Amino acid sequence: NDDIHIKTINLRSLLKQGRYLVLNFGSCTWPPFLESLKSFIKLSQVHHELNSPIDFIIIYIKEAHASDEFKFVGSNFSFIATHQDIKDRINAAKTLINMGEITQQNKIGVYSDTIDDHTNHLFRASPERLYVLYDEKILYQGQMGPYGYSIPSLEYFLKNGHIKKKIIKTINKI
Repeated sequence: NDDIHIKTINLRSLLKQGRYLVLNFGSCTWPPFLESLKSFIKLSQVHHELNSPIDFIIIYIKEAHASDEFKFVGSNFSFIATHQDIKDRINAAKTLINMGEITQQNKIGVYSDTIDDHTNHLFRASPERLYVLYDEKILYQGQMGPYGYSIPSLEYFLKNGHIKKKIIKTINKI
């Protein structure tokens, strides 16, 4: 079905009172992002099972190594062309959902950045980056990928950062 119903939302609308919001920026043509996806999903599942006040989302951004631009030679990763319109970007996000086996049980929302890369530019997220927001403030800004992108660093922050002590104690028992 080619009918894609597009609803534009403001990132602020995903912030909920008393809850943290973890942002994970990336695309299918960036190998380190794909390789870390299972760890991100597992981290989300652990916090969901603990009823942590944390929401996890992925924001799909422009392709890091699009097949028609900065293609990896002989790579399995440069298989998506530069997005020409929002439908291309949404279809790429759907590919990520399928590749990463992201299901409703994972409790991870997947969103597409605008075609002009507004959110990507605002957060300086390309090619991949992690953030934690709370009450419209940035509490955690991960380093830019590939070398600074780190799910373990995010996990450390969530265990030892501003999260309630009760949740920290529970996580440390895992």
